[in-house]
Amino acid sequence: MPIPSYRLSFNGEAAADDIYENLIRLELEEEIHKATSFVFQLSIALQEDGEWSYLDDERFSLFTRVAISLGAGEGEVTPLFTGYITHLAPHFDPEEELCYLEVRGMDPTCLMNLEEKMVTWEDQSHSEIATAIFGAYGITADVEESPTRHGGDGNVLVQRGTDIRFLKELAARNGFDCYVAVDERGEPKGCFKPWVLDGAPLPPLAVQFEGETNVQFLDVQANGTRPLGVAGWHLNLDDKALEEVAKDEYGQSSLGRETLPAIVRNRLDSLSVPLAGSSRVHQSDFVFLDSTELERALQNSQDGYGWFIKAKGTVNAEDYGAVIRARRVIPVKGMGTRYSGNYLVAAVKHLIADGRYEQQVELIRNAWGVTGDEAFAGES
Repeated sequence: MPIPSYRLSFNGEAAADDIYENLIRLELEEEIHKATSFVFQLSIALQEDGEWSYLDDERFSLFTRVAISLGAGEGEVTPLFTGYITHLAPHFDPEEELCYLEVRGMDPTCLMNLEEKMVTWEDQSHSEIATAIFGAYGITADVEESPTRHGGDGNVLVQRGTDIRFLKELAARNGFDCYVAVDERGEPKGCFKPWVLDGAPLPPLAVQFEGETNVQFLDVQANGTRPLGVAGWHLNLDDKALEEVAKDEYGQSSLGRETLPAIVRNRLDSLSVPLAGSSRVHQSDFVFLDSTELERALQNSQDGYGWFIKAKGTVNAEDYGAVIRARRVIPVKGMGTRYSGNYLVAAVKHLIADGRYEQQVELIRNAWGVTGDEAFAGES
């Protein structure tokens, strides 16, 4: 059975052996709507001079740069995180062996959220703005070109808030995701682009699948009350009239055979009294001067409502044999025709404690039913 591997470094220097000897627990969490974060606990001991080990250690100072690599096999690790220590929380107990230092941290977006700013951006596309802001923090930009450009007609874009919140707002207007990850060398990269739903999938999760089973448990929920459509308004500058724009179809790839509208729309039409469209919501906060920008924002909102299936579970990393990553597609087999299929990893918490490596996952899906194209035979 593979032994979990992990590597830590502080300010670019590999952690010394004493860190691994005294590490009690390590957690690293990736989540599509939050910053990547870590928590680890170190045993501390009272020294002869009355001080406690590690509490005054420069390796554990606020905003020390931390890098974490993980692997499911002995000696094999992949860079997953580079960020900074943001919290220190010593725990003292009457029994000295139960005392520890808890160290918490976040990816570089913690630096991008320290100051609220009022900045005007003129004659730059959203992707150019993202590249400029990431670059100001020394973060390499990985962006997809966005069509909207403010300026020239007096339509100047004003930033009111922190850099990362502003970029996330711009990302939502374009149907993009915005986050900071790491490249293959472990260096931070700022991403401003859509989710990739048709890329190479992770190895499959197997539920009650004889000798291939690698899931401890998985709870699944399908929510039929999600909105089926969305609408908003834009201001026509010629006649100052508000014009409605509606989106009732999805612009993203389906991970299954039937989407929620295909499953329930006809049934809802017969059970309710729809005015314009069954289960349509209006985004009152989406009032745009530019109709193209509004359409992209509404499409992003509509696509977000489409994720009506969620699953939560725990995977034994030693049995699975690979590191699960957020924002990746992962096949799940052994749950029947309706619920087996491809899912998107919405969140994963990597937990190493007591010599074991466990991965707690949250998965989402925008359609049910097997399509026949799933990579169920992939190695796990």
